[in-house]
Amino acid sequence: MTARFAGLGAPSRPRPSTLIPPAFDRADGFGAPPQSAVRPLALAEADIRLLNALAAHQIRYGKPAEALAMLQLTVRLAPGDAQSLRLLSEAFLATGDGETAHAAHMAYEAAAGREAATAGFQLRRARMMTALRRFGEGVEAFAQFVQLRRSGR
Repeated sequence: MTARFAGLGAPSRPRPSTLIPPAFDRADGFGAPPQSAVRPLALAEADIRLLNALAAHQIRYGKPAEALAMLQLTVRLAPGDAQSLRLLSEAFLATGDGETAHAAHMAYEAAAGREAATAGFQLRRARMMTALRRFGEGVEAFAQFVQLRRSGR
C-alpha cells in the first residue's frame, strides 16, 4: 500500500538558489567564479574584535595553539590591528616560540604608536625579554614599567 502525500508530485527541476551565485547555478555545475569570490576577504571591525576576544579567552585558559590560528588569520586580513598583534605576541610567547613572539611584539609596537608608552606595554616587553633570556633588557623594561606605573600611565 502506497501513501500519496498531498501536493507532492514528480520531482521537478530545482529552482535557482539565492545563496549560490548564478555562475555556479548551471546544470553542469561549472562556471567562472563570481567577482566576490576573487576579491580578498575583508573583516569588519566587529569580526576582528570577536576573533580577538575568542583568542584572548583561549590564551587565558591554556590553549594558545588554538588562538594562533585565529590570530594569524586576523593579522593577515587586518595587518595594522594593534590588538591582534599584541595577542599574537602573547600566544607565541605562551607556546614557547620566543623569537616569533618578539617579532610580533615589534610589529605591535610599530602599530600601537603612543600606546607603546604605557606600563602594560613595558610589562609585556619585560616578559618577552625574560623569555628570550635577554635579562638586561628585561630588567630595563621592568624598571620602565615600575616608573610608568608610579606616574599613573
